[in-house]
Amino acid sequence: MNRTTSKADQLVAEGARLVPAFGDALAAGRLTIICVADYQAVRELLGGNSIELDGTMVINLTSGNSAQARETAADQGLDTDFIVGR
Repeated sequence: MNRTTSKADQLVAEGARLVPAFGDALAAGRLTIICVADYQAVRELLGGNSIELDGTMVINLTSGNSAQARETAADQGLDTDFIVGR
């Protein structure tokens, strides 16, 4: 979402849905995959939205450690619906 929207044209042509902001993407689906620079960016993305995350599975592929993952999940009120990849 930090890219020129025309870069998504091919994906949209193949059936993807383009949304204008991260909060809209969260609201549009039941599964969200996040891969950003660090856990501060994850907290800003999730905490900066007034989107209800109940029923949304969040898969986080951001670099960091297990303590950061647990802290972020707790800060956002996410329990078993927050999966962290390495």
